[in-house]
Amino acid sequence: MDADVTKPLVFPSKCDWWLTVLLIATVSAQLTGAVFIFTTGEMLWVGIVLLLSAGFITWILRTTFYVVDDSRLLIRSGPFWWTVQLGTIEEIVPTHNPLSSPALSLDRLSIRYRIGSRSRMVMISPADKEGFLRVIAALVPGMVVDGSGARRVSV
Repeated sequence: MDADVTKPLVFPSKCDWWLTVLLIATVSAQLTGAVFIFTTGEMLWVGIVLLLSAGFITWILRTTFYVVDDSRLLIRSGPFWWTVQLGTIEEIVPTHNPLSSPALSLDRLSIRYRIGSRSRMVMISPADKEGFLRVIAALVPGMVVDGSGARRVSV
């Protein structure tokens, strides 16, 4: 398959329903608390902190996605971003690892890549995992889709 990379391909993050409910409930509670604090006029700094943290959570919810172009994978989650050069990717495997990552679902892909002599790993959760894997395999020399993951068979 040849990937059309005349323009970057955007893969939104899959978002687990329970995480969406939890984060929306958290933001709602923070906004309610901020309104109450601003109404009473007491401890305004707490209201400001509540508004800022609600905005931060909303920012992450609305801007967690993955962009693939002809040479790199750009991972974006709120104010955080990672760039992985496609040629450095060694393996992509499915995982349900709950460690913090730029993923809004536990249905994740773990991407192992190299920077110099060091091996690195980042976990993402594209909504279209199969499409993501096909695009990466088409762009990375020697990368083949292997079941629900991808691996490099030659360099």
